[in-house]
Amino acid sequence: MFNIKKNVTNLLAYLIAAIFIYNCNSIWSTVPSLRRLINISYVILICISFIYILLSLNSQSRNNILKLGEITLGILIYLLVYCLFTPTPDKVIRIGIVVILFIWMVGINNNKTVPPILLKYKNLMVIIAGISLIFWLFGSLLHLIFPNGYILSNWSAFNGIALPVPNYHNLYFEAQNMNSNFNNFPRNTAIFTEAPMSSLNFSLALLIEIFFTSSLNKWSKLQKSILILALITTISTTGYLFLIFIFCIRLFQSKKIDTHRNLILIILPIVVIIGSLLIITLLNQKFNLDSGSSSIRLDDYKVGLAAWIDHPLFGIGIQNSNLLIQYMGNWRTFNTGFSNSLMDLLSGGGLYLTVGYFLCFGRGIFINIHIKNWNKFWFTILTLYLFILIIFTYSYILIFILIWFAFLTPKSNYEELQCIH
Repeated sequence: MFNIKKNVTNLLAYLIAAIFIYNCNSIWSTVPSLRRLINISYVILICISFIYILLSLNSQSRNNILKLGEITLGILIYLLVYCLFTPTPDKVIRIGIVVILFIWMVGINNNKTVPPILLKYKNLMVIIAGISLIFWLFGSLLHLIFPNGYILSNWSAFNGIALPVPNYHNLYFEAQNMNSNFNNFPRNTAIFTEAPMSSLNFSLALLIEIFFTSSLNKWSKLQKSILILALITTISTTGYLFLIFIFCIRLFQSKKIDTHRNLILIILPIVVIIGSLLIITLLNQKFNLDSGSSSIRLDDYKVGLAAWIDHPLFGIGIQNSNLLIQYMGNWRTFNTGFSNSLMDLLSGGGLYLTVGYFLCFGRGIFINIHIKNWNKFWFTILTLYLFILIIFTYSYILIFILIWFAFLTPKSNYEELQCIH
């Protein structure tokens, strides 16, 4: 029977997931002429999230609604206190509205293993990964097809001047200067601002597929293959380390580990050695051919720490780039963008906001150790790994995942499999 409510809810979930992708450093969010899209997408997110919540409320118990109301009140007080001490209260309020909506969106689906929106995000990322592989292979690598135009991006701007980015029908962008990485070998940036950002989104989608849906998804092998190939073509050191971690984790989670223990003991050292050599090669290439970028990434940890030491409790303010620049040396005035979430959070939000983030990560880690839910445990650990090395501090996808960690309930892996749909 055609279920209108279910289909509308699924459509809204896909729209929300699409906004998550747009917001997580997509190239469109950095185009000067499209800056209005940032505010438009924010308003749309609020509206469709509110509708999504309303459509699901009638299936909620009175106790759950009261519980969500209490949590909302607590978060409001927490953020309002922060607003009194931060120089960027407008940004706190903007993010706070999103946080409250996400609390309700996660809370009303807390009986499911994975919030439906994350499943939709994964599905969209598989499509994006597949498209990017086609354009990367036949365009960037083989030059059998060519860009049909250029767009200007502030992400790659130097000295405040936006640079042109080759554009393939608005489906794929060569957003990174290929001459500065890995001996001119092209990097797959998909629809994102640079290879680490496409690597980040491919990694999150791969985590969702591997740890939560692969056993019930008949297309799982194909989807995992697409995401892994796309991740490999980003030529990202962070992404390659991520893949090595995934391989080792899945190897030890395998039910066949006992029957093939001797073979595994032979294969694992070989994988570790090859992986280590690959990482060392990539790092050498990065520091030799892209020393400016590498120096800036390392300097970001020093800059973030210095800013936090001066403002330990409440930080310098969320995304307060004007003040953060004052902690940077003159040698990097051509590129003042920040590169990792950890120092961005610590310097901008101080201990006050940092504690909130790590309470969510901590709950995801320790509860799942206690109940031996290793799928969610490793999902949390690898998300933390990405958080430490890549900049997506206040992105919608990260905030949503953190709230999901905070709502985790003790369920065995078997019980959770019955909840996935």
